[in-house]
Amino acid sequence: MTRHWEIRFTSGRVEQIAQGGGGVVSPPDSRWVPIPCLVADLIRQHPQVVPIAGRTDISGEFGEPCVYTEWGLRDDATPVMREWRYPSRVPGELDPQPCEHLAYNNRKGQTHE
Repeated sequence: MTRHWEIRFTSGRVEQIAQGGGGVVSPPDSRWVPIPCLVADLIRQHPQVVPIAGRTDISGEFGEPCVYTEWGLRDDATPVMREWRYPSRVPGELDPQPCEHLAYNNRKGQTHE
């Protein structure tokens, strides 16, 4: 099944709406929902979205190497996306784990694919 996403920036919030097909309701205890890499790329490109927090442990001093970035709105630092990358310890090798991206779902009960 092909997934289509519409990204809306309204009232200082990011809304992701899965187009077509069913979806998976986000867990009730979390409003952070997984999103595909393509959607994360689109969110990062928006001029109102900037990095607001991060943590980097490239050398793996505290476990596996990890790069964490939290993205938010330029005006008030409202978080809109979190992402993790797990780089290889060896330059030139593929990352040992896939990246992860979560977006804040500000529409209670919204479904996502």
